[in-house]
Amino acid sequence: MTKGRKTTFDERVESVQYCIAHDHNYVETSEKYQVSYQQARNFTLKYEAYGVESLRDHRGKRKSQDNSKECCEEPYIKTGIYFVSGPNCTTLFM
Repeated sequence: MTKGRKTTFDERVESVQYCIAHDHNYVETSEKYQVSYQQARNFTLKYEAYGVESLRDHRGKRKSQDNSKECCEEPYIKTGIYFVSGPNCTTLFM
């Protein structure tokens, strides 16, 4: 059993194409590309369900700068407290 390893996008695409061409033989694919059985299977299932773009790794990407400045002020009429909230900030003002 091969331990999973980091793979590039091109390696994932190539391994999926190999797996599909060989009747979804995940064991053979995992041995050839030195990835775990689970990785070979997950890559293939993602590819078949969502297409080639689903094989990209989007972890660790920063949010766009436009979303970081969206805050809205909601006054609390009876207390005189302003609550500023948004995806990146939560502050109370008196």
